[in-house]
Amino acid sequence: MGRVQISDTGLHLPHRRPMSPPPDPRDFDVLTTPEQIASLAHADRLAILGELVDAARTGSQVAERLGLPVPRAHYHLARLVKDGLVVEVGLESKRFVQERFYRAVARHHLVYPHHAGVDQETGNAVVRAFEEVFGAWRRRAMLDIDLGAIARRIAVDALRVRAGERVLIFGPPQVQKIADMLFVEIEALGGRPTLRPWSREYIFARLERMDDPRVRELPFMPDDETDALAGVVIVTSTQPSGAEPTPEQRKNLPHLLSAHTTWLRRLRELGVRQVELSVPVRGDVDKGELSVDEALALFWRALAAEPDLLERRVDAIVESLGSAQEIELRDSRGGQLRFAFDDRLLHRSIGRLSDEDLERGHVSEGFPAGSLLLVPLPGTANGSLHLAYTSFAGVHVRDVELRLEHGRIVGVEAPERAEFIRERLASAVGDASALAHVRFGVNPAGHALTGKASLDSILEGAVTLGFGSNESIGGSQSATLDLRFPSRDIEVRAGGAVLVPRPSDRPDSGD
Repeated sequence: MGRVQISDTGLHLPHRRPMSPPPDPRDFDVLTTPEQIASLAHADRLAILGELVDAARTGSQVAERLGLPVPRAHYHLARLVKDGLVVEVGLESKRFVQERFYRAVARHHLVYPHHAGVDQETGNAVVRAFEEVFGAWRRRAMLDIDLGAIARRIAVDALRVRAGERVLIFGPPQVQKIADMLFVEIEALGGRPTLRPWSREYIFARLERMDDPRVRELPFMPDDETDALAGVVIVTSTQPSGAEPTPEQRKNLPHLLSAHTTWLRRLRELGVRQVELSVPVRGDVDKGELSVDEALALFWRALAAEPDLLERRVDAIVESLGSAQEIELRDSRGGQLRFAFDDRLLHRSIGRLSDEDLERGHVSEGFPAGSLLLVPLPGTANGSLHLAYTSFAGVHVRDVELRLEHGRIVGVEAPERAEFIRERLASAVGDASALAHVRFGVNPAGHALTGKASLDSILEGAVTLGFGSNESIGGSQSATLDLRFPSRDIEVRAGGAVLVPRPSDRPDSGD
């Protein structure tokens, strides 16, 4: 225990670290080491862990609740902390005695199946199944989110399904539940939905066959099937499964991406209504400012945001734009970027498509929604800006500085992995280094970045620079690479008005 000192100036207590609200335990944790498994193979430690799930407690409190000797409780706590199953969350002084508070890392624990002799791929599949189960539990029990209601809103407000219309739904197996709910809602509206796989296995098999020139020239989807569509739902997820692509498969990837881009362009030419639903997995949001469970909860809140609320917030930004034709972005480190924009190509993402949207050729919507997109005039963006991060193919690059001249990236700097961004830009098909769009987020689901760019870009106060294609929002740029650089440290000005203030200048949100 620290000593109490008395001096001329009075009584001095030992160092005190005040208690702050402890983080909630994760829904589940995977035990990956024999030490962790052995740590839980003890009745007292299991009981202590149970006491620390719902509240932070001291060793003395745990001992009293379980009827254990205090020294024994502290011994077991030290073992649980060492093995990463419990964390210290605060230190307080009470009657000149320092007390440490502890909290469980997770509510439930899964022994990684590899320890039972299961191969890695099967083990990963088991972990993904647990993620889905606990994700569904959190959505229902803790957030009160009705997935059926969300699917219904997508089908009615964004797809605007009518009787007899053909609607294609495709995505990977890990989002099958959402795809099934969409299928049911489209059927209920009299539509004719079709499910198409877009799994890793399908992609790899097609890449293998593309060594044959005849297969390489095949369209992404037969023209007659595409022409019959009234709507398309693309459900995406980055959950890895299986082995990495071979060098031969990587070589053919640009051909497949090009076929996909051509198909999307054909959909827009036909006026086919499109919805993209991007579903995060734990690996998408483990590098952000929130815990994984907090970030996934933020996603579901963002997905459930009411279109009327989002519309009011977007309209407020449009009103502040007024007749301005140029935007200025400023970061807190002195970086500035200016660009002119086409006021005819303002794209409101509010979770539904109006008759006016369809008449103007805006036939696509993304979920979660909640943003205003501007299309910069080609060649007008100049300056440099610091952005929070970008992420692509599982690689996360933080604290990126971009330098633009005449609308194109001419310099990329970052503490680590800047070369990765440069290589991706250089290898992409199309004009990937040209600024394609700038997005202002308005969704009130949260204010901390999660590490998933498509989610962070719609959050209130976020500003995101997008590079690659902007054809879906009326632009003329096309590329197989889609890079987004979100940030919450950007001030946006137009015509003397502040459209998006920096975080320190932002009032509490409210409507």
